[in-house]
Parts: sequence; structure tokens; C-alpha cells
Amino acid sequence: MSIRKCPGSYEMRSVVAHDYFKVDLDVVWDTIKNDLPGMRQDLQALLGKLTS
Repeated sequence: MSIRKCPGSYEMRSVVAHDYFKVDLDVVWDTIKNDLPGMRQDLQALLGKLTS
């Protein structure tokens, strides 16, 4: 199993949490639609390995 790399995820979280007036909603929506589904699959697979 390979965990996909998520460059920029830490920086994005920081902006959303602390600089919310600078948040580009198009970037957030693009991330939700295109990146999160794959990240969810990776995390579910990892959790499955850890709990088995």
C-alpha cells in the first residue's frame, strides 16, 4: 500500500485555520472534489491494516 503525497496540505490547513480571510474558496472546493476522495481511501486502507 502506498500513501499518496499531499503537498501543501499543512499549509492549506494553516490558512483555513488562521488566515480565513485569505482563503480561496475555488481552491478549497477543488481540493474537496479532487484530493480528499483519494486521501480518504488511503486512510481507510491504512486503518484497515492497523486494526487487522
